[in-house]
Amino acid sequence: MPKRSTDPRKRLQQMLEGEIDVTALYELADELTSGDGSPRFTVDAGHINRLGFELVTKKETAVGELIKDAYDADASSVHLVFSGDFESSEDEPRRSAVLKIIDTGDGMSYQELISGFMRLSTPIKIDNPRSKKSRDRAGSKGIGRFATQRLGRCLDVFTQTSGAGHGWHLSIDWDQFQPHSSIYSIPSTLKAFKRNGVGTTLAISGLRDPWTDDSVRQLRDFIGPLVEPSSPEGKPRKGKEAFNVFIERPHSHQINVQEDVYTTLIQASCGNAGKWVDSRARRRGGETAWREACAA
Repeated sequence: MPKRSTDPRKRLQQMLEGEIDVTALYELADELTSGDGSPRFTVDAGHINRLGFELVTKKETAVGELIKDAYDADASSVHLVFSGDFESSEDEPRRSAVLKIIDTGDGMSYQELISGFMRLSTPIKIDNPRSKKSRDRAGSKGIGRFATQRLGRCLDVFTQTSGAGHGWHLSIDWDQFQPHSSIYSIPSTLKAFKRNGVGTTLAISGLRDPWTDDSVRQLRDFIGPLVEPSSPEGKPRKGKEAFNVFIERPHSHQINVQEDVYTTLIQASCGNAGKWVDSRARRRGGETAWREACAA
């Protein structure tokens, strides 16, 4: 085995003559560019903690960011599915707990995964401020996916686009991104897989926080404003496409965030030349009417 040279250029030549270790190549590239007289910015792997765990302080905010991504992908619905010991206050039992965020959006191609999802702060949503269905993009900073790091230690992405013969499965271990190493030296795994249907599933495991009944109710209230409101009859409003969010847990009823948050339509009209206002609140399963006198 040839002696390892201290000259990075010679080591590059040796590497090209044999089997290329991509991780070592990235590390060598850092070394080469740092000594060529034209310094460049590099990224410490600990920066992932800044974008995830430290930037997104609340778990409800993290879920909200991921729901925005589903909305931007033109999903009509998102299912939040909890499994395992997700309510435990102890860290160790929650390592087997999983939160799946399943959407019916466009999915991601190989190129979109590599150039979009795996690239920090991409300007894709700025360059394309409206989706294919003419939705105004809810996210624009290009870091929403790092909210998964706030929620759990590992991420598995399963995604497929329309017309594709197969989908893609991307696995990321967030605990590998530790300070004092280059972000480029830490590989994730990507492989093709067979999937039924178009869309994206984010499987977040090793949950960092317990999700009790109270925290799920807080999550419901927090993400309510992200849901497209419907009429009291449950139909999309005119000119709007439905966007529903469902929360599912074992041994518990499914929460339809749209129904739980948006249940009221208020109508008002003036009567007798503006002397009073007739109001009517229509809810699923009932209606309330009242009259208020106008101020003189």
